[in-house]
Amino acid sequence: MDALLDEVMDMRKKGWALILTAALAFLPLAGEAQKDLLLKPSSRIQEGLAQLQGGEAGDLWAVIVGVNRYEDPAIRPLRFSVADAEEIYSIISDRRRMPYRNVYVMIYTDETDKKPTRTNIFIGLTLARKQAKPQDTFLFFFSGHGIEEEGMSYLLPCDANTEALAYTAISLQDLSRELSLMKAKRQVVILDACHSGGPLITKGVEATPRIATNLISSAEGRVVLSSSKADEVSYEYPEKGNGVFTYFLAEGLRGKADANMDGFVTVTEAYNYVLTEVRKWGLKTGHVQTPTMEVKSAGVIVLTLNPDITAAIPSPPKPPEGRISTEVIIAPYDGAEMVLIPGGKFVMGSAPGEGEEDEMPQHEVYLDPFYIDVHEVTNAQYRLFVEATGHPEPPFWKDDRFNKPDQPVVGVSWYDAREYAKWVGRRLPTEAEWEKAARGTDRRIYPWGNEWVAEGKAVSAPLPVGSNEFDVSPYGVVDMAGNVAEWVADLYKEDYYRSQAVWVNPLGPMIAGLIKLRVIRGASWKDFSPQTARCANRSFNMPNMRFPFVGFRLAMDAERR
Repeated sequence: MDALLDEVMDMRKKGWALILTAALAFLPLAGEAQKDLLLKPSSRIQEGLAQLQGGEAGDLWAVIVGVNRYEDPAIRPLRFSVADAEEIYSIISDRRRMPYRNVYVMIYTDETDKKPTRTNIFIGLTLARKQAKPQDTFLFFFSGHGIEEEGMSYLLPCDANTEALAYTAISLQDLSRELSLMKAKRQVVILDACHSGGPLITKGVEATPRIATNLISSAEGRVVLSSSKADEVSYEYPEKGNGVFTYFLAEGLRGKADANMDGFVTVTEAYNYVLTEVRKWGLKTGHVQTPTMEVKSAGVIVLTLNPDITAAIPSPPKPPEGRISTEVIIAPYDGAEMVLIPGGKFVMGSAPGEGEEDEMPQHEVYLDPFYIDVHEVTNAQYRLFVEATGHPEPPFWKDDRFNKPDQPVVGVSWYDAREYAKWVGRRLPTEAEWEKAARGTDRRIYPWGNEWVAEGKAVSAPLPVGSNEFDVSPYGVVDMAGNVAEWVADLYKEDYYRSQAVWVNPLGPMIAGLIKLRVIRGASWKDFSPQTARCANRSFNMPNMRFPFVGFRLAMDAERR
């Protein structure tokens, strides 16, 4: 099989099989209709959050860790730590439950591409430390083993070695230092941790309350929730597939902890709910487990919304006329908001007299459902990648016309885009996926319809993503006609549309000549016209080239969610 097919299929199969909906919404889109369609937190919610927390609402940053399997055979495996992490992750991914407009999540479990190693966890902490602002909130959740040795407390990543804990585990001192350096003034640490002893289906947590006490001793604005007291055992809940503590914590965060029914679940409400429910569970089962909370915070910290309180959360509006109502999720690591493109058939290409020869003939294509980024990858998102991996900066960042955080990143080659996609666990869309996301199923010429609209054109540089309120596809995908053109996965071949009899999830030509060109889709600020902005328009270039008018967006298989 051609290397391209291997590469694309490998990207589709890798990682994130269970946890592809981390809530990392991040850049506002222009136009109230687009904001409503994507279910951004309303101004009412933002105002309520700011009032409760005594200042600007800010963003939420989260590092979530779950470890079942350890490389060191001396450390016994756990059964539900990964499920615990995924449970918290799924709550943060639910747009209805997030009061924060921008939410950034790094998750590390046995099931993700990025494993819960010591290095990866510190990369996540460091990214949050560098990016979070004083008005933001930071959440650290850890489910796995914890241990004490010679007066030092450690959380055990998957590559911890019991013979060298100081060098392979995460010490309390290191974690506390990272938190202390963080600018976010509201910090929540949640530990469902254990030490290496105890029966198979329990998690002893002797180290955890001491960790909580130590983490809180030098902190301001920090809360630490622990799964049990020092002299107790923290149990797993096989019937529910989680730890007992995390199971009831998740229930509380989903709204049951909202004691005063104001629509907001605070840290204190979440703890009170967990404490009550875990004690009830203990009375029924004959076990004793007492969650603890250490607080050094002068104000309220809100974690989630209670979507059952309609006074706090307006009903989702209907999409604008001609817009298809579909699911919106948020991808991990870079904060990309993604929209579900339903599976089924659409007509690809141009009718005679409508486009270029390489767009003909028009043909029916079947695609499985997939997700695609609502907007192009931005400079802010790409900077996270550069800082985390050491990948070279785009050359045009030196030019003030192209380096604003909310502009689409340009000056990236096809290879740069592919490396970024690998980092975030997604892939470039195929040419067919890109076109369906742009035009829908009604054969429209432009994302907005069949009539040319010149308004909203960028003149000398890309605009912030989503600025052109007209350039919105039937699925709510923005900037597909203009702003910047976009790399897609496929090789380019001029007669490709005339060379294939079966059009089911096409991956592009397998053979494309000696010079392997890659397809570029969409018009740009440099060349925005009735011809170039058509959904079916195809262009191409060498994959190592970098232009100030070409960027990219990413896609993901729906089956992996």
